[in-house]
Amino acid sequence: MKQTLKDGLAFAAFVATVSVGISLSRCEWAAAQTSDSGTEIPIITVWLYNYAGIPKHTMARAEREVQKILDAAAIRLEWVECPTSAEEVKVRPICQELMSNAELGLTILPTARGVADAYVDRDFGISQVFNDGQFGHYAYVFYDRVQHTADLADIPATQLLGSVIAHEFGHLLLRSSTHTGHGIMRMRWDRNDLKDLTWGQLNFTPEEAETIHAEVLLRLRSAGGLAKARPAVAPQRH
Repeated sequence: MKQTLKDGLAFAAFVATVSVGISLSRCEWAAAQTSDSGTEIPIITVWLYNYAGIPKHTMARAEREVQKILDAAAIRLEWVECPTSAEEVKVRPICQELMSNAELGLTILPTARGVADAYVDRDFGISQVFNDGQFGHYAYVFYDRVQHTADLADIPATQLLGSVIAHEFGHLLLRSSTHTGHGIMRMRWDRNDLKDLTWGQLNFTPEEAETIHAEVLLRLRSAGGLAKARPAVAPQRH
């Protein structure tokens, strides 16, 4: 199921169990030099705009969930907490420059109301996917829907938030609003999917993971070269 907003954003997914949508995305930039032996892994930066005011320790757990899922693609994320007010910008003037292809932007809003009213009380968020194949950067999550769904399904909100973000990053890094019939890129997550989620088994397919890895390398090269790397670890299976 695809919908388009006037600013070029594309809808991500639905959680059928509770009739709620599911979508996702944050920033700095990095790169990596990767060999066939996997000696180094690429790093991409996520700019986080936490307008929902999620506590740091809660957000840190969600970030770890996102990384666990993206380990299958043998990439690393570096998270930068960006200012969410003019006062903060004066004190910490970061995330003000033009975003490069090596950066993703994740905005977590308390609700879609007043921002994306078409998704109020229904969807988890939206992501930026272009029809002409250019790189998308931005994903938006509506935290009230994440929390509400987690409460209804009796699952940890941090795990659901992490999976939603990973799903949205999947759209950005696959450059596609298409959904699959299984795994984390399914359009509809049923009760079994949510159970898999809590067990760490709602993941990208091997083909999706391979594509995401290649896409990150392409983004880093297009952003001006491979500038940063970390020792590689074996992709984790969940």
